[in-house]
Amino acid sequence: MGIPEKVIAAHQDMLQNLLGLVKGRIYYNINNWYRGLLLLPSFKQNKADMERMMGLQDPVDFVETRSYKFIEKVSKLPGLLQTYARLLPYHFKYRFFCFCP
Repeated sequence: MGIPEKVIAAHQDMLQNLLGLVKGRIYYNINNWYRGLLLLPSFKQNKADMERMMGLQDPVDFVETRSYKFIEKVSKLPGLLQTYARLLPYHFKYRFFCFCP
């Protein structure tokens, strides 16, 4: 996803505790999933997509969406473009080689 190694290292505890096993059942550590999403660009859209994927009926609002100033958005643009460039080949690979609508 293009996140620098030092950022990943700084968040190892959170990343290693995304799921939990309790009495044979797997549970999401939802707090850590939201903290992880904060590391990615487009948090608001990623948050909505994750909640839909997990089947949540109501959005969880204990993680605030941060508003960026224009200059902050511009500074994040190269990283965002780099992420899209990395993901684009996978999109086409799986789009054409699976039974996707």
